[in-house]
Amino acid sequence: MQFYGEILLIALPISVLLIMRSLPRLLAGVPFVEPIAVQLLMDDGKEPFVLDLRQRGDFLGPLGHLPGAVNVPFGDLWEKLDEIRPGLQGHLAGSIYIVCGNEDRSSNAARLLKKAGFTNISIIKGGMKRWAREGLPVDRRR
Repeated sequence: MQFYGEILLIALPISVLLIMRSLPRLLAGVPFVEPIAVQLLMDDGKEPFVLDLRQRGDFLGPLGHLPGAVNVPFGDLWEKLDEIRPGLQGHLAGSIYIVCGNEDRSSNAARLLKKAGFTNISIIKGGMKRWAREGLPVDRRR
């Protein structure tokens, strides 16, 4: 009986951590796409709309950013939504791909964009860190 209690003491915190890690993804209600899927779109000549939520210094920093990505830091997204809406209008029914450092802010941004009427939103799995780790093309222009 003591054995089961010890297993429970180990399994419970691990379960809570897994739920906490998965909860934002579930609440976002949008698909997570592999970085290579977005790159394949680019390779096919399509220009997916990529919204990069990182701070400007990170966007222009050592990791760079996806070619053609639009940078709107997460903290500015809500207040700048009306300002950037005209640029996003063409993507109201089209696809919007969200990327941040490691997908931690992406779920919240996806919920915000859904509330604003955007329906076809996807989050790039693992964010920019995974994109770079997989050796996919980046733009480092300032």
